[in-house]
Amino acid sequence: MAESELDSKLFTAMQTGEPLKGYKKTILGRVFCTVLNPFDGKPEGIILFGNPNSNDPSTMVYVWNNAQDVYFRRINKKALETGTIIECKVPEMVKDIIPEPYAAATDEELDVILKSPYMSLLAALNKCKSDVVLNRFLNRARVLEKSEKIIKVIEGRISETQFGEVVSKIEYEK
Repeated sequence: MAESELDSKLFTAMQTGEPLKGYKKTILGRVFCTVLNPFDGKPEGIILFGNPNSNDPSTMVYVWNNAQDVYFRRINKKALETGTIIECKVPEMVKDIIPEPYAAATDEELDVILKSPYMSLLAALNKCKSDVVLNRFLNRARVLEKSEKIIKVIEGRISETQFGEVVSKIEYEK
């Protein structure tokens, strides 16, 4: 098989989001591993960090073809033998990319949610992870002149998401 044909198959696999195999770190600390860069074929060091008990992408590394897999297994043999890095099934690792709820919602759809019963509104807000979407809720609540209680709840949810990001960045940088 020609090298250009191999490259085209590799790039197609990368764009469809279907890696050949995946590996995940198992410890809370940072783990250094070496992979072949899929674009230029040169070795490249990466650091896996984050909580291995989550589906955090920073805890995982993917290989897209057999050459990368063989290289990864040979170079990172000690980490694989000690269990610092383990092979994971691809469906387990590649979570479906779930779009942010209400990210594409129109102002009218947000208005309907804001006018819903209080507990339904809380459930909708708790699904949101993005400050952008929550700020849209806040702006619509102000336009609709919602109660101070609802505005405070939305502001609280915004600060929760911002605080969560700060905590996770501090936790992972240690």
